[in-house]
Amino acid sequence: MRTASPWPWLALCFALAWLLTLAWAIRHKEAGASRLAAGAQQGKSLATARAQARQACAAADPSAARAALLDWTRTRWPAQPPAGLGDLATRLGPEADVAATLLECIDRAIYAPAGATWDGTGAWQILEPLLLAQEREAQGLSAGPLPGLYPGA
Repeated sequence: MRTASPWPWLALCFALAWLLTLAWAIRHKEAGASRLAAGAQQGKSLATARAQARQACAAADPSAARAALLDWTRTRWPAQPPAGLGDLATRLGPEADVAATLLECIDRAIYAPAGATWDGTGAWQILEPLLLAQEREAQGLSAGPLPGLYPGA
């Protein structure tokens, strides 16, 4: 009586393992590509949200400016967006006190009596550098924690 050789079964097991590894690698590559696309989309969305905030400030519309700024915050910090303009002020860095005063003025202008004016252009001149600094910081964080391989070159 002849016993069956184990080689066909071993070959089948190795073939299945290779196919599973191939499927995992393809899926992993697609996930990496979608993360890169999401990072590119974030940069595009931050610029779009900033442009909307600029337009709202230029139109001196505090309600639209508040909405655009909150849209910008949801794009900048998608995992934990600030709850309101006060929270945004604390995240804007070392000039948080100036930002807090400015963002309070936006909230005050929304609920001011009819006919009250708000200087949107002046507010944008202060806000734009703060938002741009946050955008640069977000791009720096997404670039990775390691420096370049040849920094002197």
